[in-house]
Amino acid sequence: MKKLFFGSFITILSVLAILGGIYYYQQLKSPRLKPVQAIPSNAAVVVEVKNVRKSWEKLKSTKLWQDASSTGALKKLNEELTSFDSLISRSGNLNDLLESENLYISAHPTNTGDFNLLFMAAIPQLNPEDFTNTLVKEVFKDVAIAKRQFQGTEIVEIPINSANDKQKYLSYSVSKGLLVASFTSYLLENTIRKIKKTLSTDSVEQSFTKVYNSSGRNVEANIYVNYKFLPDLAKPILKMERRNVIPGFSNFASWSEFDLRVKNDAISLTGITSTKNTENQYLNIFANQAPQAIKLTSILPYNTALMVFTGVNNFDNYYSDYRSY
Repeated sequence: MKKLFFGSFITILSVLAILGGIYYYQQLKSPRLKPVQAIPSNAAVVVEVKNVRKSWEKLKSTKLWQDASSTGALKKLNEELTSFDSLISRSGNLNDLLESENLYISAHPTNTGDFNLLFMAAIPQLNPEDFTNTLVKEVFKDVAIAKRQFQGTEIVEIPINSANDKQKYLSYSVSKGLLVASFTSYLLENTIRKIKKTLSTDSVEQSFTKVYNSSGRNVEANIYVNYKFLPDLAKPILKMERRNVIPGFSNFASWSEFDLRVKNDAISLTGITSTKNTENQYLNIFANQAPQAIKLTSILPYNTALMVFTGVNNFDNYYSDYRSY
C-alpha cells in the first residue's frame, strides 16, 4: 500500500513538473519587445526615465519647472505626470517595478493642435498579465473597471480623477512583456497595432537607433526628439508670434538624444543628433566639416543668456552645401 501511494505521489509530481516546464518554456519562447520598438512612429518626443519617482521629485522641485509648467501645454503635461505619480504611490509593486525598469513617456501630436501621452514599461516577471492584475488591484481598490478586446488584445479602462478633479479614463494593456497605458484610448490602440507590426518587421528607424545606443546611463532621463513631428508638438507651447519659425525644424535633422541631469538650480541637457544622408536636412551641410574648438566661452559676459556657435574649417564648402540645402 505504501509503495502504491509513493508511486502515485512520484507520478503526480512528475506530471506537475512536466506541465510546469512546458509553461515555463512557452513563456520564454513568447517574443518580448523593448519599449522603443512599440512606440508609435508619430512620437514627437520620447522620455526614458530612470527611477521615476525620484527623478520626478527632483524635477518638480526646481523653480525652472515650476515656472514653465504653470501655464499652457506644459501645465497639462504637469497635471498628467502628477496623476501618474499618484497612481505609482498607491502600489508597492508598481513602485518597485519602476525602480528596476525604466519608464518611457512619449508625446504624440493631434490634429487639433494638442498632444497625448503614452506610458510604457517592460515587465520582467514571467507572467506579465498576472503581475499587472495584482498591480491594478493594489492601485484601484473598489473601482469599477471595464474590459474590451481590440485586435485580440485585452484593453482595461479605469475611471480616475485628475489633478483638476475632472474624471477621465486610464486605458492599459499588456502585450509581449510590455505594460502600455494612456489617458487616450485610440493612442493605446495605435500602440497595439505597432506591436503586432513590429513582430513581423523591425520598424525602428536607424537614425533613432544611432542616438538611442549613444544615450547616457547615469542620468535622470534620456530625451529623444523626433524633428519630423516636433513642429506639431511645439505649436501649442510657443506664442503665436513665434510660431513662424516652427516649420523649419522638420528638416533640421532626424533625431536628437539629450541626457537630462537635474540640479537644485539648473537643468542640464547634453547629447547627440543624427541625420539621414538621403534627405535634405540642415545639419547635413556640416557633414564635410571638421569639429572646431569653442574658445568664445572664455570671454563671454557672466550674464549671457544665449550663445549659438557654428564652427567650420572650410567656409567655401560650407557655403556651397548651404546654398544646395
